[in-house]
Amino acid sequence: MVSHAAALREHWEGTPDDWRALVRQLHEAGVEAGELPLRTGAAHLILEVDRLPGLDDVDRALLRYALRLAWAPGSVSAADLAGPREAGLNDRALLDIAQIVACFSYMNRLADGMGVGLDPRSHGVARDLFGAQALADHMAWAAGRSPSDAPDQGGGDGM
Repeated sequence: MVSHAAALREHWEGTPDDWRALVRQLHEAGVEAGELPLRTGAAHLILEVDRLPGLDDVDRALLRYALRLAWAPGSVSAADLAGPREAGLNDRALLDIAQIVACFSYMNRLADGMGVGLDPRSHGVARDLFGAQALADHMAWAAGRSPSDAPDQGGGDGM
């Protein structure tokens, strides 16, 4: 999520606080969705997009398509392409979105499967976005320890 957030930050036109709030909301929605069955979780995330502030119709259509593709790729149908096309995205943009989602999904699975941890240069961003305890939990996981073994870092909100 931190690398995704950093990529978003590079293209964000709002304030840094707006960007952080958006990433936090997407993260919280993802945590909630992760507790649900796959298709229900995907639907939950897509509904959460409508609650995000500061997005235009193109951004919302792009996120809905990307979330469905990332969370429930087997459920993507021609109907899922209609919304982004109506919002103004052409086939090239949809292909770009699909390739980016596929690349991030591949890299996440590769990193998770090989036990790759968070790059120390990203610790400040991760701490800022998700809280010190979430960073400590991730670092414990990467070191092969239970997140409950991670020392409380204080100052975090546990995201």
